[in-house]
Amino acid sequence: MAKTLITSIGIEFDAICIRAAKINLLRSGAKTKVQVMGLSELYGDFSNDDNITGGMKKIREKISVSSSDRLVTCLAGKQVFVAQIPFKKMADEEMKSALRIEVKKSLPFEVAGASIDYQILEGTKKDDLYQVVVTAVPGVMLTRHVNLMERLGMKPWVVDVLPLAIANAFHLSQDSFAMGLAYLVLHVGPSVTNLIICGDETVPFFHRQIYFLADEIFGEREQPAPTTDEELGR
Repeated sequence: MAKTLITSIGIEFDAICIRAAKINLLRSGAKTKVQVMGLSELYGDFSNDDNITGGMKKIREKISVSSSDRLVTCLAGKQVFVAQIPFKKMADEEMKSALRIEVKKSLPFEVAGASIDYQILEGTKKDDLYQVVVTAVPGVMLTRHVNLMERLGMKPWVVDVLPLAIANAFHLSQDSFAMGLAYLVLHVGPSVTNLIICGDETVPFFHRQIYFLADEIFGEREQPAPTTDEELGR
């Protein structure tokens, strides 16, 4: 019988929708596998904290979030920076300080108070330089996001940035990659589309955000038929 090792819940939202996925990591004998336990989405006006809070409470009930679940959330938008650059490997704090200076001119926001993180891509060393994926978000944005989730009793285990989460999800869906082949991944949102180019370790990570209203291209989303008493107005 398969044993559940970890239960993870991913939650991501924008101004019109909250989306959640519940996944179990199972072990059966010597093998492990991933099982999707539930998917949920909620449409509405989530342009302010009060509405987001109310929507998150509904999603938490639908997806059955417990205190032992590992919660992963994402930050997205114009103030999210992700880039891959060649850089020398250093001690952690020294690395973050040096990267802060390196990406200062590329950030679409003030570097002062920004939260910087990075991932060194092992096996990419060339002339003492490694390929490093750098992420940066305004500190106030990260603090607001974490505080909002904690007020709902959902302390994030990981706070990711949406472009990397998209790339990682794509990587997990593939058994292998063709050597040197670049893969194009599109995540189409209601007002922002994330374009990702990724592949094996020889393909540099590339990300761009394209701003347009999806409804103008694909047509308005069909509203689901009401099912609950509340939706039926009873």
